[in-house]
Amino acid sequence: MPLDRVAARLRQRIPATAWAAFLSCFLSGYLIHLFALTNLIPNSDGLSRVFDPQQMTVSGRWFLHYASALNNFTQMPAVIGLLSLVFLGLAAALAVDLLGFRSRVLSALAGAVMAAFP
Repeated sequence: MPLDRVAARLRQRIPATAWAAFLSCFLSGYLIHLFALTNLIPNSDGLSRVFDPQQMTVSGRWFLHYASALNNFTQMPAVIGLLSLVFLGLAAALAVDLLGFRSRVLSALAGAVMAAFP
């Protein structure tokens, strides 16, 4: 089966409210955080995402060890930011589905709020 048919079938299974929340969260999050995604120079001397094996369970951040392994010793704000926005969009779609929103406008607004306010 061609990939476009698989994607269309998957798109039909996703509720319109969840799709609106995901797109709104991803696009507004990208626009809101565009400065940080594009204006930090990737280098190995940055202090914001230092990979440290001690950050696993000692500080209570059990997943940080695995998330930091994605960027190793280099800052990659665009890649990490886009991955974060994808996961945040999925969380927005799940939240809209769990809360039972019926309006696409309210779902899109909820997604934008999730992207704009930490």
